Amino acid sequence: MKFYDDLCKDAQAWLHLFRHEQASQMSAGEAAVGYFQVMHQVPQPIPRHFEQGDEPINGLSPEEIVGLDMLRSEVEVGHSLLPRMSSQVRRKVHDPLFSDWRILHFHLGTTLDRRGFYNRTNHTAFAFLDKHTFRLIAVWPHHPRPYEDIRLLHILKRDWPDVMEQYQAKGVTKLFPMIQTPEAIKMSRKKFMTMIDLDGVAYFPPGGGIVSNGYSSEAVMQHNYMANFTSELQHAWARKMKGQKASFHLLSPISYAIVDKQRQSWILEQSHTEQRFISLSPAASTLVSTIVSRLAYM
Repeated sequence: MKFYDDLCKDAQAWLHLFRHEQASQMSAGEAAVGYFQVMHQVPQPIPRHFEQGDEPINGLSPEEIVGLDMLRSEVEVGHSLLPRMSSQVRRKVHDPLFSDWRILHFHLGTTLDRRGFYNRTNHTAFAFLDKHTFRLIAVWPHHPRPYEDIRLLHILKRDWPDVMEQYQAKGVTKLFPMIQTPEAIKMSRKKFMTMIDLDGVAYFPPGGGIVSNGYSSEAVMQHNYMANFTSELQHAWARKMKGQKASFHLLSPISYAIVDKQRQSWILEQSHTEQRFISLSPAASTLVSTIVSRLAYM
């Protein structure tokens, strides 16, 4: 009974269902990191408030105008935004725009291809998302590539100053001249994380940067947390439920299940919106309540 191995198997199976192009070549451990990479990068399909900044939107084709309206509706209703993302999300590809700056780009097509992605468009929408809000920063031509264009962060700071304020490097009064674009962009491509200079103010990269293997640092930290968590959970289960075998399963990025030999289960959710326990004993009930309390701090 190894809960971490269960997690890795579920992650590998999920990547196959997701049609990740390199799932078959990944080790179990790398598949677990890859799972959290996708979960970190692909917005969860929940309703969000759509906010548009002051940056002008010009030159859209009739299809792109319709596609932008469709995107707004999909955001507000809570539909999956995966079909509008780059198809590269199904490959282990470093996306510095997201990994460093946490900015995603979305295509404005109106027709789905056989892979399940909307047709690629000349213009793409650049946005900064959190759990509740979709902030449309700009709609710019896809080519020449505007990725890593520092203007995106200047616009984000101008239109949503409260967002960038949380990433300000307090106490840093000056950055060396080399730690600015385009030098910082070159360093990012070589997997170095640098601070950002916006109008003489230093900021940490909102995306957190990447690690040497090309994965987002946020995804790696989530994986490492869950590796430690499943190990501690396994030891706690063994102490409290002596002789009772169980397995660990991923249900979603925010919920997990422990399933015992009789197929009874405990559903554990970080959100605390739902807690459903089918307990075998008072000891199990106490253990699961403790686990859910800890999940709240993830």
